[in-house]
Amino acid sequence: MNNMDSNTKITKRPFITKLAEKKEYSPKEASDIYELFIDTLVSEVLKGNEVMLTGFGSFSLKCHKGHPIKFIKKEKSQINEYLVLKFTASNTLSKKLRKCEN
Repeated sequence: MNNMDSNTKITKRPFITKLAEKKEYSPKEASDIYELFIDTLVSEVLKGNEVMLTGFGSFSLKCHKGHPIKFIKKEKSQINEYLVLKFTASNTLSKKLRKCEN
């Protein structure tokens, strides 16, 4: 079954509800776990650490170099260097996702 046919977005609140239901946590406990996870992940990545979650993937910062840009009216400007969060799926997750393609 291909889940890509359904373009449903699961936002934070429904995600936390699903998390709570799976382990019989209260919504407050699940929300606290979610917030702690996100805060810890962001904190570690901002320190320059690569966060590797076995079976899922790794998160790290990547620096995009600055570059000139040109607007429609031929005005020129410069985009400065900026950081982006990079996610690389693990081999385990990649294999699971490939199984869904079939």
